[in-house]
Amino acid sequence: MKTTLPLLLASLPFALLACGGDAHDHAHPHPHPEATKPADKPTGAPSHDHAHDPAQRKELGNVTIGARTIAVIRVAAIEPGKESDFDLDFGAHARPAVVRCWVGLESAKGSRKVLFANEGDTVMHGHPEVPSPLPQGSRFWIAIEENGATATGSVAIDG
Repeated sequence: MKTTLPLLLASLPFALLACGGDAHDHAHPHPHPEATKPADKPTGAPSHDHAHDPAQRKELGNVTIGARTIAVIRVAAIEPGKESDFDLDFGAHARPAVVRCWVGLESAKGSRKVLFANEGDTVMHGHPEVPSPLPQGSRFWIAIEENGATATGSVAIDG
């Protein structure tokens, strides 16, 4: 028994890894940001490998948060109760380490904030879930966390 317990404890991390790291189901296979800073991830070529219908891509406009002006692009149509797909293009501005976004009301009531990840040199990408039902007046919200403070901004989800 004395040798069995240490062996079981040593094998636990491998068993957990074998179960998979993503606890929620998706209709498309690609990595999602973990609960770590996106800056910890490589910033090379785009990391997701699913196709998008170019007809659904829509530039929603620019939002200024602090000193940054960010172009917001809705990559796919929004459907209540499903994941949405957004890009944030920071252009010449440095990307912040932590960006969380959601679809819904400013209070985020009924929404789930999602950590966005670096994609390419100027873009961050993420998949916030759209609340069902979608509340009246819903927008796409961006929260940038830096130096212990959070600043937010939003754009209309239909552009």
